[in-house]
Amino acid sequence: GSPQIRYNIMDLSFLYPPGQCECGSWLRRMGSFAGRGDNMVKLRGVNVWPENIGRIATSIEGAEPEYFVRAFREGHRENMVVTVTSAVDESRREGLRERIETRLKEELGVRIGCEVVEMGGVDAWTEIHTSPKPKRFRDER
Repeated sequence: GSPQIRYNIMDLSFLYPPGQCECGSWLRRMGSFAGRGDNMVKLRGVNVWPENIGRIATSIEGAEPEYFVRAFREGHRENMVVTVTSAVDESRREGLRERIETRLKEELGVRIGCEVVEMGGVDAWTEIHTSPKPKRFRDER
């Protein structure tokens, strides 16, 4: 490929280490799009991106692709909860919630709560039926 000029559009990516490409080129290669810098939220001193929370939460078996993340304050403590939709029956939702919370803690290094709701349970928050781009995050702090 040819070199590209990148403006500061707040896209997050990375550069591969210098080395020769399979095609023979010695140009530095850029990794894939990883998120937007202006969407970052600081939670208890840790930088988190709502789209990463959603990606991790919806990758667990039983979770559907619709999610919504809220940041809020409880007393003096900042908390974050991801609400995930699922088609599993109500008796299996608690196990799904625990698996999602565990994976989020492992991958992000900060505890994020999880709620599992029935299909369509986040539609009002995401405005998925009224807006061309669904909302995925609300900061209530």
